[in-house]
Amino acid sequence: MDTQDRLAAIWQRYRESTIRRFEILDFVRMELEAGRLNADLRQKAAGEAHTLVGSLGTFGLQRGARVARELQLLLGGEAELVLSDATRVGDLLHELRAILDEPLPKLLVASGESTFAGKRLLIVDDDVEATQQLATHALRRGFEVNSAESVTQAQAALSQGVPDVIVLELLLPTRKEGIDFIRRTVAEHPAVSVIVVTRSYEFMDRVAVARWGGRGFLEKPLSPNDVLDFTFEVLRQRQRHQGRILLVDDDEGALRSLAALLERDGYEAHKIHDPAQFWRALEMISPDLVVLDVHIPEINGLELCRTMRNDARWATMPVLFLTTETDQLMLLRGFDLGVDDFVMKDASPEEIRARIGVRLERAAAQSLHMRRDPLTGLLNRREATTESSRLLSLAARHGNFLSVTLIDLDHFKSINDRFGHAAGDEVLRRMAGKMQSFFRNEDVIARWGGEEFLVATYGMDASLAAQRVRLLLDQFRQETYDFAGPDFRVTFSAGIADFPSEKTLEAAVASADGALYEAKAEGRNRVVAAGIAKAAETSR
Repeated sequence: MDTQDRLAAIWQRYRESTIRRFEILDFVRMELEAGRLNADLRQKAAGEAHTLVGSLGTFGLQRGARVARELQLLLGGEAELVLSDATRVGDLLHELRAILDEPLPKLLVASGESTFAGKRLLIVDDDVEATQQLATHALRRGFEVNSAESVTQAQAALSQGVPDVIVLELLLPTRKEGIDFIRRTVAEHPAVSVIVVTRSYEFMDRVAVARWGGRGFLEKPLSPNDVLDFTFEVLRQRQRHQGRILLVDDDEGALRSLAALLERDGYEAHKIHDPAQFWRALEMISPDLVVLDVHIPEINGLELCRTMRNDARWATMPVLFLTTETDQLMLLRGFDLGVDDFVMKDASPEEIRARIGVRLERAAAQSLHMRRDPLTGLLNRREATTESSRLLSLAARHGNFLSVTLIDLDHFKSINDRFGHAAGDEVLRRMAGKMQSFFRNEDVIARWGGEEFLVATYGMDASLAAQRVRLLLDQFRQETYDFAGPDFRVTFSAGIADFPSEKTLEAAVASADGALYEAKAEGRNRVVAAGIAKAAETSR
């Protein structure tokens, strides 16, 4: 069963609850005709219409959502309702019933690279309507979705296959059952992320969820997109294999041992034993965390840490110290200089791994909020500028190239206008996913603003970068989108410049922007490299 079929199946179940809402609204119409409609019943009816607006829109029934919106405005307004309003309510309900009998339109469904492509989600909630709405949004983002209405059903689902994420209503039906389910699930399947989305507001529930390994606690009411955005953050934090760790110790044996321990956990470990090489390694690797030995000849670990903290680029980078010191004054001095944590050299491997893991997860959470665009997960403009400047400094020092590419999605406003912002958001996510799979981990990939993206590639001049970006364009413009209407495809235009042709990052971005303008002027759907003959370097 493909994603569209799954959505249709969800709609068939949801359609029944929608019809029940019609019964409430029809009762309101009759009460209005009889002159018995009171304020409480009118308010309840407006709430039912409001729910219909969001629900019908979720399933691509945009015309139904517009009709429901008119109902909401009519019933939720302050003007006194008269007999003619009852007739209008009846007409709108008749139109809505006709819409429900129509085939479900094609919805925007992720294919190819997607934020959650291939990830498995289990929703455990006895609120069927909320489950169906969350499942619909999750399917459209690329999740494989399963659902359960009780803890017993959830346990049966786990026996059939372990998901990546479980979204759980804690009060199902009791708080104790929900907590016990989290405890057992995390103990048996530690790789599963359990996120609680609940009606409970008790602080001790939060404590219990955290105590037994839950990864998040969200309070209802909450939109499906809010839940999925939080899920994205949790999944990013758990992708520890992307963590780059710089290890500095003059003891070669200790370096190799610690590196082997971390690499078994999926980390990327870089070793240096000469502190004189520290700054060069820091700039080349741009690690996520630094582990220093306190006692290093010539330049000790505390001095290296202070040197880092004096540079704005590394002011917030997590720093762990391995030490045999128990001198409290020395430890306090380390904290004053910006050390995040001390670990005794004779600590167990489990403790070392745990401390590093916690620091990386916290850094990742901070990074997501401060460094990354919340919609696409790419670097934001400020962070991209910082990282690109670092690469340009390296290129200048080592006599290498740095290419800067600006990419702009063609006619993006018309996509939002014609298909809605949900369609536009999915196009942006799909573009981000393509770029992340297409370029290297060390490349700077960012959402520059709106529908514009930036890529900075070290060791590649404008000509080579243009070849690479053309391959990306060839793949991206073959992607097909379905959303409440005819299928559509998206293209982009790109402009490229490089260092040393341009001497500063600002000049390279300005030159790439000029080349992008040229690509648009020539008809879009093409790549232009600044300063390179058009006949050879532009393409459709």
